[in-house]
Amino acid sequence: MRDKQVMSLEKAIKRITSEPADYFGIKSRGRLMPGMAADVVVFDYHTVGSAKRGEMRDDLPGGGRRLVMPARGIEYTVVNGAVLYERGRIGEAMHGRVLRSGNC
Repeated sequence: MRDKQVMSLEKAIKRITSEPADYFGIKSRGRLMPGMAADVVVFDYHTVGSAKRGEMRDDLPGGGRRLVMPARGIEYTVVNGAVLYERGRIGEAMHGRVLRSGNC
């Protein structure tokens, strides 16, 4: 999509941040503003993306399968102020929580 310039970088970021948060009613996420959770992803604009096809993994409880779209170009993910993911490695501490509409 980046190569075809379907949308601006700003619109793409909004599409994957505030739009889903608004859609699912998650009021404290999706924007960097005072009083809101500041979960941040740092990416390399030139390499961020994913393959055209996902891969099946058999890693769910009970041997369940799932389709995974591994991302590339993600440098860091910061959750609740702590680095959760750094250059291909997941940190030891999990600082996040599952979000559902109404509990955040």
